[in-house]
Order: sequence, then C-alpha cells, then structure tokens
Amino acid sequence: MHDQIVDHLIKLKKHAVFHPDSGLHLFQFSEVRQNWLGVCKWGNNGMGLGQKFAKNLLKAFNGFYSNFGDESVTSSSHIEKLTLVGSGIGRDFISDFTTNLMLEFLLNYTQDFARSYLDAKQRKIFSVRCAFDADLMVWKPKHFELPYFYKGDREEDFILLTPIDIL
Repeated sequence: MHDQIVDHLIKLKKHAVFHPDSGLHLFQFSEVRQNWLGVCKWGNNGMGLGQKFAKNLLKAFNGFYSNFGDESVTSSSHIEKLTLVGSGIGRDFISDFTTNLMLEFLLNYTQDFARSYLDAKQRKIFSVRCAFDADLMVWKPKHFELPYFYKGDREEDFILLTPIDIL
C-alpha cells in the first residue's frame, strides 16, 4: 500500500510541476469519517486536508520537495516527510491522507468481510468515490456492498474496516 500511495503522489507531483496553477482539488482530501481513525475529541467529522494543505503541497513539490520520488538519501520515498509542508498540518494528517489514497482497498476489504460474515440484511450497496482515473485526473465512484448503521432519522452510512496489520 505504501508503494501505491507514493506512486500516486509522484503522479500528482508531476502534474503540480507542469501545471502549478491548476489541479488544486487533486491535493485536497476530505475526512473519511467511516473509519474512525482520526484524532478528534468530539467525533469523527474532522476537517480533512483542505485548500491550505493543497497550496502548501503544490508549493513544496515545486520547491523544497521537488526531488520527491527521486531521493538519493533513502532507498524509497516516504510520505511522512510531507507533514512538514506547512504550519497547521496536525498529527491527524497521516490517517486522513493515507485513508483517502487507499480507500478503494479498504472498501474492498470491508466488502469481502461483510459478504463472508454478515447477513444480507446487514449490508447495503453504497456508491463511493474512490478510484482515481489518472488519464482524466478525477476520482470516480464505485459500488460496494458494505455494513451500515443509522446516523439519525434513518439516514444510513457505511462502516469501513481497517486490517489490523495496517493499524
């Protein structure tokens, strides 16, 4: 998963270098509230990584981190160093960032678990934007059969599981 995340970042970095004034949305990541891994005192509706993070990352890819993907100091790139791109990037950064970039994997994992261990009445079909189309540079939706719960007034939301070895 780490290599896939780094590969995705390298593609985004190339876009940022050649198109620094466009594609800001590609570097913004919402909170994936269905996995409950964030660091939030009052629930799971964090702010995610918005425009400030995106601008700082674009600037870093065109400056200080212009060698991301081609480092000579270590044998591979590490996303952890991107936490240094600007002030205000909290400790929740890694979970927001990686959960967004590996969301399709987590959805497939959860779907496989749900189909194996849950009754049909405990699962529902959800459409989730999780598949990145590198040619179009957009996130596309896919359908998954997932466990769910009621958030209130019978509004439903899916549950996202994370394998223990990733935690």
